Amino acid sequence: MLNLSPLRAMGAVLAVVLLAGALGGCAAQPSPWDRTPYPLDYRERHPVVLSEQPATLQVFPRWAYGLDARQAEDVRAFAQGYRRGTMSALEVSVPTVNGRPTPLVKTTAGAVRQVLQGAGIDPRNVRWLSYDATGLGRESALTLSFGTLTAAVPHACGVWPYDLAAGAGVEDFQNEGYWNLGCATQSTLALQTADPLDLVRPQVEGRSDTVRSVNDIQKLRTGTDPSTSYRTAAESPSGTGN
Repeated sequence: MLNLSPLRAMGAVLAVVLLAGALGGCAAQPSPWDRTPYPLDYRERHPVVLSEQPATLQVFPRWAYGLDARQAEDVRAFAQGYRRGTMSALEVSVPTVNGRPTPLVKTTAGAVRQVLQGAGIDPRNVRWLSYDATGLGRESALTLSFGTLTAAVPHACGVWPYDLAAGAGVEDFQNEGYWNLGCATQSTLALQTADPLDLVRPQVEGRSDTVRSVNDIQKLRTGTDPSTSYRTAAESPSGTGN
């Protein structure tokens, strides 16, 4: 039977404790292969963020009778955009010289007011402001602006924070998507979305959606394929075929 003195027994126990601590410390160190410098999901690397951004239109006073046809159409289209997706009042900044607008600016501002009212904009939702245009020239513009909800990726694409060919680290050996992957796709999705709120919640179903759903369910009950058939180029009257 092995008989150890108390001192030797204590030393053996201490050695075991130190060895266990050393092994535990090694186990706590993560391997470079087990971690990534950025999220693997491109939607997390390049999220589409909704934020309020200003929409602006500059109207230059250049016609003595108010707005020309092009300017009137621009203001009308701007007013329609304001009605579709606004988050604030519509502001009109008028240039002034010595605290007063010039006759040409005054005429242009009156024409802008008429076009906005004709487009259905409540005058109470229009805030008229002024700015000092002294020394800026006769072509100082009236600026229309309002805040609108915009979807966008919060950073620029085409950024390569990690060199894929340098071989200086382990990120190029992990067989994972590079950081820039998916950025252009997310940016394009944000730009093509007419209503940014569609990215965070679905729209409420309307009558046409209900009618379509009922018709599709009825076709499924009768064994009919409810999918839509699209004609190919060969089937189209304008197609050349083979």
